Amino acid sequence: MNESQKMLLLQYSEVEELISKTRGDSYSDNNKSNYHNSLITLFNKIKEQDLNKLELPVIQETRSYLKFIFNCLIFLRDSSLNSIPFEIVRCLNNAMEDWVNSEDFIIVTGLTKDLYDFSFFLDYTRDDFFYQSIKIKFDIEFQQKLVQINLPFTLCKDYISTVPLYHELGHFIEKQFDIALHAFNQLFKFGVHEKPEIIKYFPFIDHNTILEDGRHDRGKAQVFYTHLMEYFCDLFAAQYIGTTSNLYLNSISTNDLISEDHPSPSLRALMVNDFLENRNNLIIDTFNEALFNLTNKRFEKRYSTIQSEDFYHLIPFIAKNDAELHGIFDYGWRIWLADFKPFEPMMGDVENIPGGKIYQIINSLMEKSIGNYFITKEWNSKK
Repeated sequence: MNESQKMLLLQYSEVEELISKTRGDSYSDNNKSNYHNSLITLFNKIKEQDLNKLELPVIQETRSYLKFIFNCLIFLRDSSLNSIPFEIVRCLNNAMEDWVNSEDFIIVTGLTKDLYDFSFFLDYTRDDFFYQSIKIKFDIEFQQKLVQINLPFTLCKDYISTVPLYHELGHFIEKQFDIALHAFNQLFKFGVHEKPEIIKYFPFIDHNTILEDGRHDRGKAQVFYTHLMEYFCDLFAAQYIGTTSNLYLNSISTNDLISEDHPSPSLRALMVNDFLENRNNLIIDTFNEALFNLTNKRFEKRYSTIQSEDFYHLIPFIAKNDAELHGIFDYGWRIWLADFKPFEPMMGDVENIPGGKIYQIINSLMEKSIGNYFITKEWNSKK
């Protein structure tokens, strides 16, 4: 057995060990369980290969399959009932249904140690060739793909601070249709350095961004494209949760500077406010044109601004529809940011109540409000 084969054997052993640890995991829906079983079936088929006879190209291909199994098992494990409440994922799934056939995808979560690490794992959401190769080689067909979203382990049961997950879902939707790429091409046709409304949101743009012969300054063009993706995801989230994602992301930002990866927090907030306040905005109009051409949909407010005293009375809010469901996040945030005095009839002088206690109450009421909505919805569907 040569070195490459020995390293593949090591990877076999690592995946096999992980499989043994995840056999007892339970999930909130059968789709995840079925996916888990398909991964084990794939691993067993891979093991049927004679390791001693594998050449380097086949070894490299096999390593990609083992990496796929390993990553998916980790995401599934982090999405088990013991790790993250189903309510958060159900809200994201509800939003996803507005844009794609949710039966084709399973939202799973990866838990990270970084307190502010919210991200989207792209590798297996669009690579149809990869799934086709599994079907051809092993006769195993994955009916669904995993939408893999990372969030901090410490916030996995926090309904107030996990609002950026809507932004991360936006990355998945954007990549399904390449919205930012279409918007990028359209905006460059306008002449980006000639439009003040473009320069306003992309202040690093200048006359050298597009050279005289029409070629792009690749460095600035890439930053422009990356910022477009971030603006898209901010707007996607704002449809469902208003300004809350930007509020949280702004609070954890250490400065108001532009980076290669992200626009400044103040520009991101301004973009979202333009959308929520229906102000003219060329960037939003361009996104909407691309969205309509590709999905027959446009950005629109998809949440209700809840006016209720329920949380102050320490009772969950009863959401009557999907718009009110998503509105619970905006509602919870407005309660948190407002004066705590309305809690006094139920809790006494708020000056004597630790802020952490109010946080726990709001978080718990958001959880119960969301959970009750889905329980009632499922109950009504069975009548």
